[in-house]
Amino acid sequence: MPHAMGVNPLERPIDTLPYAPERFNGLLTAWRVDGFSVSDCVFEGAPEAAVALWECQGAQISNNRISLSRVAMFSHAGRDNVFFGNDCAESVFGVYLAHFA
Repeated sequence: MPHAMGVNPLERPIDTLPYAPERFNGLLTAWRVDGFSVSDCVFEGAPEAAVALWECQGAQISNNRISLSRVAMFSHAGRDNVFFGNDCAESVFGVYLAHFA
C-alpha cells in the first residue's frame, strides 16, 4: 500500500458504519460466518460497504475488483481475516477495520 495515509480524526472524521447485522448494509454482508472466501468478483457503487464482515473469522477476500463505494471492505470485530490482491478504485476508504472491546 504505497499510497496509504493515516487519518487524523481531527482533520478527517470517520463515521462508523452502524452496528446493524440484521439489516442489509453492503453489497456482500456476512455476520458471524467463519472460514469463507470471496474471490474474482466485481462490486461497484455501494453506498456503505462493498464487502461488510461482522464478527467473522478466517475469511479470505481476494482478487476482487471494488469501485465507487464508500468503503471497499469493512471488518468489525473479526479475527484472522485476510484481504489480498483486491483492486479498490474510487472509493472513500479501501479497508476499514474496527474492533471494539
